[in-house]
Amino acid sequence: RKKPPPDRVCYNIILASMARQLNPSLYEMRLVLQRMMERVQFELGSESDGDDDDNYSYAMSFFPDIFSYNALIEARANRAAMFTSETSTNPHQFDMRQQHQDNRSQSRWRQQLTSKVPKPMKSRFTSSEEEAILAEQMLEEINHISTVSVRPNVWSYNAVIKAWIKSGTERGLHRSVLLLRSLALNGTNSEEIAKVNNEGVKSTSTTLFDRIAQWGASLLSNNDSRRLTRETGTENVTRNNSKTNVRNGNAPQFGGVGIANRLNYLAQETPANKTIPSNDQISVGMHSRMLLMSSAFQSSDAQSSSSPDAEAPDEKRGLDPIGPLPYIESDILPDITTFRLLINAMERRGSINSAKLAEDLLHLLEEYYFELAPTTAIYNSVLNAWSQAGKMGNDAKVSLYAAVRASALLDQMLDEERQLSGMLPPPNESSFLMVINAMSHAANSALKAGNISDAKNAAINAEELLQKMELQPLETRQIALSCRGSVVRIWASLSGMSGSHDYAARAHTLLINMAEEAGHLPIDVIYFNVVLDAWARDLSRKDTGQAMSRLSKPRALLMDLIGGKYNAMPDNSSFNHVIRACYAPWASRQNVEEDEDRRNAWEMAFDVYSRMAERHQGACRPDAHTYTHMFKAIACLWPKNTAKSSDERVALCKNIFQSCCQDGQLSKTSFWVISTLLESSELMDLLSHELRDHNIMIKGGLNPDRLYTQMPAEWSRNGRNVKSLNRHKQ
Repeated sequence: RKKPPPDRVCYNIILASMARQLNPSLYEMRLVLQRMMERVQFELGSESDGDDDDNYSYAMSFFPDIFSYNALIEARANRAAMFTSETSTNPHQFDMRQQHQDNRSQSRWRQQLTSKVPKPMKSRFTSSEEEAILAEQMLEEINHISTVSVRPNVWSYNAVIKAWIKSGTERGLHRSVLLLRSLALNGTNSEEIAKVNNEGVKSTSTTLFDRIAQWGASLLSNNDSRRLTRETGTENVTRNNSKTNVRNGNAPQFGGVGIANRLNYLAQETPANKTIPSNDQISVGMHSRMLLMSSAFQSSDAQSSSSPDAEAPDEKRGLDPIGPLPYIESDILPDITTFRLLINAMERRGSINSAKLAEDLLHLLEEYYFELAPTTAIYNSVLNAWSQAGKMGNDAKVSLYAAVRASALLDQMLDEERQLSGMLPPPNESSFLMVINAMSHAANSALKAGNISDAKNAAINAEELLQKMELQPLETRQIALSCRGSVVRIWASLSGMSGSHDYAARAHTLLINMAEEAGHLPIDVIYFNVVLDAWARDLSRKDTGQAMSRLSKPRALLMDLIGGKYNAMPDNSSFNHVIRACYAPWASRQNVEEDEDRRNAWEMAFDVYSRMAERHQGACRPDAHTYTHMFKAIACLWPKNTAKSSDERVALCKNIFQSCCQDGQLSKTSFWVISTLLESSELMDLLSHELRDHNIMIKGGLNPDRLYTQMPAEWSRNGRNVKSLNRHKQ
């Protein structure tokens, strides 16, 4: 049986699959469109016994529809993302390739173009921005199709917004914000906007729209660019409210397309006395675009001769204007994807202004487009935007402000009245995790600024959020454990600070509760490590009289890890933190009292080291940090007042030093600790005994740095890779 011919749906599926590639080929997609047009021509030319109208309708059913052109716009968006990834992953290689392209011999038409265009008008867009511009111009192509009625839908504008977002530039983000703002001003808000324009009375909606435009303009770093884009955005709003397809004659237009070096657009504002080409001239084809470009060049000559700042450098003139926004039909309204694209883009940006814009977009979605039913994921994106803004902020006040705003938004989600009315979706574990992370960033920034009280308040607020999460009907999953672990890390970061607060014990208690709630779920060992590190820092500041009683807690926690009590496996850092905690109380004290406590602490440290050395399976083998901590433990816990203790100390150093050299874990810091730990004669005897099989004669005196350079390379084959242990200089 003969197979049926492919219809338009089949062609659209092919176009959609081609558009989703990492590097879509627009040439091949155009060939598919050409094949669709050939099918239309074939059906129109074929003879049929039926009615001519039916034959015409059947032939037009193969004509490309809006979904076909949406695939082309989607391809432009993916190409914009491709060019952005090329410049961000390997900028040096991109600069070399761009320099090679600039050095190539230019074509004749480009040489003529370069000679005619004044220097101030040679504005450049990035390759990703050029793809976004082409995606936006494709909307113009759709509007000028006269064969059949093809109108852009909201997915078309979403694809253009996606292209501008994926360009990865501030100008692209600003353009996408203006597009969403124009879409949001359509439909249900037209009466309110008209009332404001006629009576001059501002409502809540216009205030929100103004804030969105303000935060969108703040994405640009140049005041002139902000003013220009704000004016073009206002013109577009007026044009949409008029509900006519008449273009503003004095609006700036694009100038030209080239075929070398991909595409390089030249954009400028046209003087008032220059007539802009009509819409019929802005059509598909290289000839019409070249005519438009040549007319724009003539206008730019007159503008450059009269402009006082025509000779100003590019960085002082600001960003290049892009032109007016595309015309949007009044019945096209944004959908949930439109808001999600912009909110996710603001989330990745990680600044205070972008977080404010994301929250304003969320409020716009809540207040005027509640029928779109925003999901919890969109709220989590806004919460994460505040969290990232606090993380990227260099000021402690900025981080605290971001944490407070995130907490306020979460409180709105927890409002029982709004949840029962269905106005807001309930928060999940990720919602609490975002806010707790914001509190963590605020605590870290406060600690860097030396403000311990603000850091403590952030830890208290994070623990209160954890208690609120426990009251919610949520399952204990991995994300919930991450919330508890983040609170543990906040309290652990406060340990060792001035004051008598027992932050390490608080973190330890929260960790035990977390392990009990986890059940069969695996726990990341990093949470145990931060608690062990907190005990080590806490013991370094406590009185030595309470050292042994407090030292038993980190050792017991490590033994529980080794014994398999918790669903986590210790790593090298777990052992190293406990060894460091053993000598931490005596690290900064030179008295030789409390010999019994010192001896007990040394036995505890050596027991941990022995257990680590016996673990032949897995990654828990002594590393460069382990041997450095062991040498420091000998220096702090073995007194130098008796000859017997001196002999035992030398024997221990010899044993551990030999194992260190065999494992290749010798570092500059560990060697310097040995040189200060032993007497000169003891050090030379130790080195002579270990170097007897290497035929190396020690030269240059007893300088530790010079001695270290003379050691065999195999002794430090692994230790030299640890940069933090090889920066020491005597």
